[in-house]
Amino acid sequence: MDQYKEIELNKKIKVDNVRDIRAIYDKLVSNEINEQDKLDGELFRKNFVGVHDGSTNKYIHVGLQPETKIVEFIGEMLTFLKYFDAPQPFKIMASHYLFEYIHPFYDGNGRVGRFIIAKLLSDYYDNYTALTFSYVINRNKSKYYKAFMTASNHLNCGDLTEFIDTMLELLIAGQERILDELIPKMDATEKLTLYLTSHYKQIDYEFLYLLSMDKLFGNKRNRLTLIDLENILGVGRVKINNTIKKYDNYLVKIKSRPTIYEISDEFLNSIIK
Repeated sequence: MDQYKEIELNKKIKVDNVRDIRAIYDKLVSNEINEQDKLDGELFRKNFVGVHDGSTNKYIHVGLQPETKIVEFIGEMLTFLKYFDAPQPFKIMASHYLFEYIHPFYDGNGRVGRFIIAKLLSDYYDNYTALTFSYVINRNKSKYYKAFMTASNHLNCGDLTEFIDTMLELLIAGQERILDELIPKMDATEKLTLYLTSHYKQIDYEFLYLLSMDKLFGNKRNRLTLIDLENILGVGRVKINNTIKKYDNYLVKIKSRPTIYEISDEFLNSIIK
């Protein structure tokens, strides 16, 4: 499941109680877990799990146990998220550390933890912030994991200030990336709208506008199909095919089954540059 589908899943899942955490695990990773790492408790694991450093042959982190303690601490984490008097971004980042510290599963903790923080960021900010935060983490894994290591050091005495600060730095880096990408695209959208509305009739304008927006903002691996265009525009295949023939010079056919066209770079660049 890619990140875009996970964000769609975000809309259907809640993070309100302990059972919600297990539900996320079931939907997100349970089918990918090896048999020896399947859960054996009512909701979480019953036995020991730890993060092992092969270079030193030592455990750098040991998850909480038994299961009753896991349930208790996850409940406290969720209560903290809801009711503790602090800025929500601070609470989101602190809860991310707490979840990984608790380590409720034998396997899949990282994936589930990153999904939960994406869900919380999506609810508080927007989907773009959640996606770019995941992207920035993937590009800065050493910084991300070092923040966990520092926070977990016994000399740190449980102080999460530096951890939260690092996570917020990564969050800001992601939001700056959004601005760098979106501002030029919003400018292009304005130019396209002005040009298309003044040069084309409604159905032609809507057709070209949809394909232009799909090119600018859509996922290259998931372009609009002809069936999508029919449904969005509310017209039949004959009308769509006639419009394609009419503007064939503006289009590039990129797939046959299902049939997919995208707007050409030449057409876009002639308007937005």
